[in-house]
Amino acid sequence: MHRSETANLYYASGEKILFFKSKLKNYKTIRREVGIVFQQPEYQLFKETVLQDIIFGPKILFNLQKEELPKWEEKAKEILSELSFPLELVSSSPFKLSGGQKRKVTLAGILILEPKVIVFDEPTLGLDPQSTEQVLELVKELQGKGEVTIILVSSSMDFIFEITDVTLFLNAGRLQRAQPTYSFFRDCPKELIKPKVISFIENLVSCNSYFEKLWEYEPRNITQLAESISNVVGNFS
Repeated sequence: MHRSETANLYYASGEKILFFKSKLKNYKTIRREVGIVFQQPEYQLFKETVLQDIIFGPKILFNLQKEELPKWEEKAKEILSELSFPLELVSSSPFKLSGGQKRKVTLAGILILEPKVIVFDEPTLGLDPQSTEQVLELVKELQGKGEVTIILVSSSMDFIFEITDVTLFLNAGRLQRAQPTYSFFRDCPKELIKPKVISFIENLVSCNSYFEKLWEYEPRNITQLAESISNVVGNFS
């Protein structure tokens, strides 16, 4: 049994699974509290307009009446605004949106249900650099609010390294390791490709052991790495 270090979320390979300290008796109990953002947003979008798509979940789960819909439509617009989605597109077909915009709509459809946990399945798969950066910022924004537990499933080690607090490594369907992300990748399993930042620091250290000091800064991306190198070199001189 493992417990998340940053949330009351428990996971296990056996039969007993705890969700926020409560044993699951019925999977229906977590359907309203766990949202999933699929790696292919097209599989999650199916209504005629953006607005209809977002309020579809509440409409079904809460059996909304016609007179209740305007309130939920306003809530949907508020969420879209927070996600920097252009409101002039709320009456447009979600299938005509860009990849990044589609992911924002699917995320809005999850956020409107106010889940405790959001699972992102390969959130940057197939996106161009600009859309990838947008998704990265979205997840960081959700992290900053601290209102939900975020679970990222990704084959991008750089993405996982930059954005997560704890990394879980599964092999053949079984949990092999679970530890804080930075220490996890400093001792990266041979089956995985090391994040670029980790590889770069290791190369610097192999040239001059003084760069061991970079580990103290725990940089997660290229910008942070550049700042850390500047600090280390400045202290050296």
